[in-house]
Amino acid sequence: MASTEATVHPAHLKAVRALPDALELVSALGYSSQARPVDVSVLNLPGLARAHVIRSGSRRTGYGVLVGEAAELPRSLRPLARSIQREVHDQPLAVVGVGNGHGWERMVIFRPRQVGGQLGAVTVSRLDVDLGHPTPHDAEVVSGLRWRGDLPDAQAQAALNEALSVEAVTNRFYRGLKPHFEALDQAVDALAARRLAVGDGIQRAGGNRRVAIRILTQILFCYFLQRKHLLAGERDYLTSAFTQRSGLFYPTVLEPLFYDTLAVPETQRAASALTASIPFLNGGLFERRYGHVSLDLPDQLFDLDSGLLGYLNHWTFTVAEETADEVEVAVDPEMLGRIFESLLPDAEREQKGTYYTPRPVVQFMCREALVGRLAGAEMPEDALRTLLSEEDPLTRLRSAGRSEESLGRLLRELDDGLAHITVLDPAVGSGAFPLGMLGEIVRLRGIAHEAFHGSPPSAAEIHAWKLEAIERSLFGVDIEPIAIELCRLRLWLSLIVELDASHPVPPLPNLEYRIVCADSLVDFVEGIPIQDTRHAAQTTMFAAVDANEVVRLRVEYFQMADPAAKSELRGRLMDAENALLEEWLEGAQAQLRERPTAQARLDALKAQLRSPDRVYPVFMPGFSAPEVWEQGGWDIVIMNPPYVGRKEIPQRYGEPAIEALVQHYGQTHDLMILFAERAFQLARPGGMVSMIFNDSIFTSTDATEFRRQLFDRAAVGAIARTKCFEGQAVNGGVIVARKESGTGWPVRWVEGYQRPVQDFAAASARLDASSGRDEVVEASAGSMEVFVAPRGVYLTLPHRPLYRPSHPAVALAQRFTKTAEWATFGEWKYWELLSNTRALEHAIADRRKSRFYQELKSGDWVLLGLVSESAVGLQTGDDRRFLAAVEKTDA
Repeated sequence: MASTEATVHPAHLKAVRALPDALELVSALGYSSQARPVDVSVLNLPGLARAHVIRSGSRRTGYGVLVGEAAELPRSLRPLARSIQREVHDQPLAVVGVGNGHGWERMVIFRPRQVGGQLGAVTVSRLDVDLGHPTPHDAEVVSGLRWRGDLPDAQAQAALNEALSVEAVTNRFYRGLKPHFEALDQAVDALAARRLAVGDGIQRAGGNRRVAIRILTQILFCYFLQRKHLLAGERDYLTSAFTQRSGLFYPTVLEPLFYDTLAVPETQRAASALTASIPFLNGGLFERRYGHVSLDLPDQLFDLDSGLLGYLNHWTFTVAEETADEVEVAVDPEMLGRIFESLLPDAEREQKGTYYTPRPVVQFMCREALVGRLAGAEMPEDALRTLLSEEDPLTRLRSAGRSEESLGRLLRELDDGLAHITVLDPAVGSGAFPLGMLGEIVRLRGIAHEAFHGSPPSAAEIHAWKLEAIERSLFGVDIEPIAIELCRLRLWLSLIVELDASHPVPPLPNLEYRIVCADSLVDFVEGIPIQDTRHAAQTTMFAAVDANEVVRLRVEYFQMADPAAKSELRGRLMDAENALLEEWLEGAQAQLRERPTAQARLDALKAQLRSPDRVYPVFMPGFSAPEVWEQGGWDIVIMNPPYVGRKEIPQRYGEPAIEALVQHYGQTHDLMILFAERAFQLARPGGMVSMIFNDSIFTSTDATEFRRQLFDRAAVGAIARTKCFEGQAVNGGVIVARKESGTGWPVRWVEGYQRPVQDFAAASARLDASSGRDEVVEASAGSMEVFVAPRGVYLTLPHRPLYRPSHPAVALAQRFTKTAEWATFGEWKYWELLSNTRALEHAIADRRKSRFYQELKSGDWVLLGLVSESAVGLQTGDDRRFLAAVEKTDA
């Protein structure tokens, strides 16, 4: 590759097999300063065998690149990245080859990003190149890493950040994927219309769109398997199979692969099945839902030039479900969260109010919920925040003076708490929050393991923790069947991260009873109260039937893999469940005798519930998770609910749905507030609710009663503002609260509006100055401001606005409430005008006529909105705009 060449091709990457080759590649990218060998032990570069440094200026100017090699890299690159940042350059690039002594097999290119401020952290973006099979995507990313010496340093460094932006990769991938999905959807629809038997099978499987999304996810799953060399040991198994096909690709290659091979144990496969080193996966993803017909889909859908395989071959796939702290610039399972958003038609997405949650926001919400639920006498909040946020938490805790005995007690308590915690997402979508919580659980249990055993956990131990968490801890509900498919897919993918072709691949678990399709918002069907979960968790929903038998059978079914035994067990389980459902529906049956149309709906409902692919009309915690419901509910309820305003509900939902909302909640409201109320109903006493809202909830008069409940019947632990939904008008607001009244728990406020969401990586870190119980403590996390404030700062203003508790804002509120006029203003009806511009205009006009403004005296305070000439009402998020004093008033 010539040094003047700017574009890198896959062939250039394939030629990199040793450190000199990498140095030549880096030089060709414009990093042409002299490469100097360095002593990796002196520079404290853990894991590296040798390295060279290329630097054009000081550690803060120009560029700094480390090129090294290692026998293996650690699971987390953050400690190494921190060392490179400290020793090489404050914005470095690292290129590390990994091999077995006979040449490099992988090349890992990574770049740390410093989240500054008192709560600093390091995040890492990485590209892991398989040097035997580099992709065009790999080459594009590496091409983007050339040094732009013609630009100022800040712009050149920004270009490197953009090249390693996982968000940019996500957007490009799904923009290109959508036309292929639409073509597949149309082809399935055409088959259903052309052949009656095929149409019947597709209808039984949920319709053409659901069949198309299932085929797409099956193919994507195989691409993830290929990356792990789990399909006959090949990295390009599907490409080879397409080239060698002897008939239409889908019926002659993909259907046998999906339904006769991956879904069947090796010993039970037919002689014609594709058996060469292909694992049996179980799990339900490869069950043949459309019956025994074949889908004669045309080959042009899949061809290697303009078809789906050609498109997917362009990209690099990785099975790692990374955290917000460390992401791989590739197509990872986390990106599947975008399918639910980007593959929905625009009108349907708007109707459902569906928005993808960025990874850093998910991580922040998971961490704050864990702190709130787990903190206690044996696990102080500061220690938990250290474990969640620090790169080397054990060293930090020991250096803070914690004894080994005390540390052991803390970590045993932590490990036990994590093994038994229960988490529910009642609007699960593609599974961002269950997967985010799974990552935190596994990472924290790994820290405990390292403290107890002196070494990181093995792949088998990590796999066992994941399996345990998926079986016992993680629950999800969604009304959209496609979302359920994607959530289950991501959970299955999370279980193959640690696996490779050198170890037997264990069958995947059956997830039908952990991730369910249902309406989680109401207790009513056809106006009949099917259950009562609104007031308190009950010991049982059922009187005549033993729910414990269903629980026992589900535990057995979770890991049942043998097809015959699984079918027999599933039959027994469905019989037991049907007995519960019959009792459950018996009360409704009696109430519907005088309503023929509702009775017909109930009969259809019974048939639907007896089908293998159950879709429930309402989420029944006493049926789906009786073992959790008997304990009072879930430890953590976490979600990003739909964004549908109260005024939009009649336009988007039918009369029965609106009637059910009114019966359950007494009124209609913004769906996010109804989901919040539902979350508190499903959480156990002392449990946590962690949710994203439209940030109008912070000040809107429509949400006044909800904010009162947050402080009167709950304990707010964390609030965050963030413009996190790219390209959308929705401003995100995060609230994390404990279902518990009368606590003095301080409130952590993270101001992240229009600031990089990556800075949430440091937003949960401990604050050393004070607990925030008596006074406001302020710190920074990158560009974000973090405040910890006493709960009392939110209890004085009548409509309980959630405002940024800066020192000036708090001082202003305190000064105002101490005035003699406070008693009058505290009851003033005009608080209700702040979010209503037209009423505000009338109020201003009335006050002018009555000479209210002219008669104000020094020392008088008024509501800022009422003296605003612009008549825009109250602006969100800054309490200094709530109040105003007459000139010469001593504030």
